[in-house]
Amino acid sequence: MKRLIINVVLSVILVYCMSINVLADVGPTDMSLSQRVFDIANGSDNILGKGVLLSHEENANARFKSGGVDHTHQYILASALIILNNDKGSSILTNKNYSENLLINTDWPDELGNETDYGTFAGHFYDPDTKDNWLGQTSPTAKTRAINYFNSAVSAYESGNISQAIVFLGRGTHYIADINEPHHASNYTALNSNHTEFEKFVDDNRALYKIENNSLNMGFYVEATNTKLDTLIDEMAHESKALYPKAMNANMYDEAASLCINNAIVRVTQYLYKFATTTGIY
Repeated sequence: MKRLIINVVLSVILVYCMSINVLADVGPTDMSLSQRVFDIANGSDNILGKGVLLSHEENANARFKSGGVDHTHQYILASALIILNNDKGSSILTNKNYSENLLINTDWPDELGNETDYGTFAGHFYDPDTKDNWLGQTSPTAKTRAINYFNSAVSAYESGNISQAIVFLGRGTHYIADINEPHHASNYTALNSNHTEFEKFVDDNRALYKIENNSLNMGFYVEATNTKLDTLIDEMAHESKALYPKAMNANMYDEAASLCINNAIVRVTQYLYKFATTTGIY
């Protein structure tokens, strides 16, 4: 009888321990940002996902480089996730698996064959004054895609498909980052400007540009909540376009890079927060 009781107790303990291990392996139960996110935000070259092949640099396009040896998009998003976690606490967005999937999907639009617009990358541009991309099209633009992905993410989340919502949201952050690069907001490509040279400088020096204390003033969150996404995007695009003269001057690259990266981190944080408040996450 005593042996039977001991066996039963051991069995219960074993089942309990197994359940703990299962829970530990299920991403959605862990709301802590992964170390990879922190590493990327600290300038690690070891990005998530397969990235964009270096050979893609030979294309006549202009975009915030990401993947391969180019890491700017993931750096911006990782920084935004840390800020959001610091200011608003843990959530689905800071879950280990979901946050890493956000980073992978912020690179997705730059992979040839995805949303590269037959190699023109036209839909990665948006001039807030002309309302079009560098081909003169009003759609697709970085703005239309950022809004469409936001709306798709909200719909997916409200339908209970969190994983798909994260995919859409991650892709949307790509276009928010693009809009905050001055050439993208001015419709200047690698064909008629220093676009590629400037973005290479930004990527090489990205870790120098950070938001102080990884925290934002409450006003940025209030603005994100109370302002329509359409209006927010036009605001950031105007800010970005105003930096173009600095981004064209090699002697001012550091100043321009600091401003556009910091702006991008703030705006991506707002984009994430607006999604979170729209869906009731926060």
